[in-house]
Amino acid sequence: MATINVNWTDFKAFISLKNIPHQSFSTDNQYLLSASDGSTERTCLIDKDSGTDKTDYEANYLSHGNPAPFEQRSYQSVGAYTTVTSDFVPTNGQTIKLTEIGGTASPTDANVTSSIVWDPAGANTLILSTHDDAVQQTLKTFVGNGTKILRLTLDNQSAGTRIIGAYCVGVIY
Repeated sequence: MATINVNWTDFKAFISLKNIPHQSFSTDNQYLLSASDGSTERTCLIDKDSGTDKTDYEANYLSHGNPAPFEQRSYQSVGAYTTVTSDFVPTNGQTIKLTEIGGTASPTDANVTSSIVWDPAGANTLILSTHDDAVQQTLKTFVGNGTKILRLTLDNQSAGTRIIGAYCVGVIY
């Protein structure tokens, strides 16, 4: 992976355009920032002494640095004509950035579905629905309000027991 050192304006454009999280390391007099889109890593130094870069970073980006990994998984044997859900409720203002989602059903069956939905009681945004094996790279961002739900659903509407799974991974801050 290539590493490119850039100024604050270019770094900010990179993370904003690609909607990717960044890492922030602080010393006594500088912030060292890094972010990667998978093929290129960008780094940036911001002087803490003064300046508009420091003011902009601290006011608008510092709190979004160093996000924690996020993972929600549900894999299980689901009996005939049964639906199982697994919910995650982010707190008010907590942001989830998903980078990969997937689902599986074994054996493959049109009556068996794994799905991932954001806010099923409101916007009901379908993120993934599959009857077989599926993995997708994604950059989807959701902001919690304390009541909105990220729901994984394993639905078996067939006569036999099936192994069904759904997962999503990313970062949370």
